[in-house]
Amino acid sequence: MNRRIRSLSGACTAFAASTFLELTTVKTALSFNPLPPSARLALGEDALRRDCEAATEGRSPSIDDTFTWEKDVKKGYQVARCIFRSVARGAPLHAVDGGNTRTLWFPSVDDSTMVSAFADIVCSNSEHLGGVEAKAEFWPKTPATKIVLRWPLSHSVDPVQTNSESSFSSREAAKEATERWVNDTLGRMSLCPYTRSLRRAAVGLSSVGVVEGPVGVRHSCSPRKPYGVKTVDRSQLEVSTDAALLAATFWDGVTELESTSEDKLSTILIVAPSNYDTDFVRFAAACDGLIEPAVQAAGADKLIGKAWFHPLYKASTIGHHKVLPGHALPCSMVKTFVDFYYGEEVAKNAGSDVGNQNNNSEGANMEKLSMDEIAHANDEVRHTPHATVNLLRRSQLSSAKEAEAALTVKRPNAIYARNVFRIASEWKDSKSKLAE
Repeated sequence: MNRRIRSLSGACTAFAASTFLELTTVKTALSFNPLPPSARLALGEDALRRDCEAATEGRSPSIDDTFTWEKDVKKGYQVARCIFRSVARGAPLHAVDGGNTRTLWFPSVDDSTMVSAFADIVCSNSEHLGGVEAKAEFWPKTPATKIVLRWPLSHSVDPVQTNSESSFSSREAAKEATERWVNDTLGRMSLCPYTRSLRRAAVGLSSVGVVEGPVGVRHSCSPRKPYGVKTVDRSQLEVSTDAALLAATFWDGVTELESTSEDKLSTILIVAPSNYDTDFVRFAAACDGLIEPAVQAAGADKLIGKAWFHPLYKASTIGHHKVLPGHALPCSMVKTFVDFYYGEEVAKNAGSDVGNQNNNSEGANMEKLSMDEIAHANDEVRHTPHATVNLLRRSQLSSAKEAEAALTVKRPNAIYARNVFRIASEWKDSKSKLAE
């Protein structure tokens, strides 16, 4: 028995020595404490931060723009906000000897799949983000989770993609036009059944616990305090790309919705940089190729819904035949709703139980719409004065479905058909007035 105990004791001693040797070897090779960042944070952040500072490429003590420490960031949308605000910030000032990099440290984040996805999204959109590339690294290769943003030392940004709208007057004019659209079009025509005006959104949902609140309008080109620096440098606004500013403002909006009660802020309209106003294809590419993938990577669909609006919105340009996140329903789908609620047979029975059940009084007095007219009206619903992204609360979208499900008469998707006929009625009225 004693021999067995001595044998086990020797084995344990050997294992401990071996483990100590391995940890010592790892620490020597990595030049930092090999404990995972969560364990080190529990002991205090100072030592971990020092190791991260030492492991920051191009770190310059005289420049606070190459290193950001995001200890309190834990959720996907918070990570996205940090990354895209930093991208919009552009390359660090006074870049020399590798100083064209900025390292964002996330010691409280261990979701490598999510962070790697963000890095891939930045790289795949590099051409539209000022040439920046991104690389993600994780413990134990590095002291904590980090993303390194690298800008080329010499990079000319396409003027078409560079923000040129930085004056206060132009931003305010765009916001005021959007506010008028909310009141005079969206609210007046009830294109959104739950929005009455700029001051009243989420209307009629009190039965499912939703309180009314205002619509917020934000502009992508409004100056913001850059992430990771202590002062606002307005010159950076001049060289940020449209896509970078739009993405940064989008994630600012998500954060604002999450941190503000719905009675203070129900939904947000984000006005995009003005260069997008005449180029629907480029705007849609930014929404579909940059914002939407980041929403999926962050898992933010659980928090928000979104919709793209544009002065030249045209669903046929997108060419989708099924529901596509952020976009209007394809015309072929809307036509089936129009036929069901306002079709010839329903119109003939406008005074009967069938007609009353479908509530088709608007459509009964209208001539049958052609496919082209339906398509045009369907696009018109998404026409705004400026390229715009609508941020919605997922909780309110879910509550709206709950409220609709509780209705005695179910009219699924009727809103799409009704909007088409309301817009068509506006055309008819306009033509009549011109003919007088």
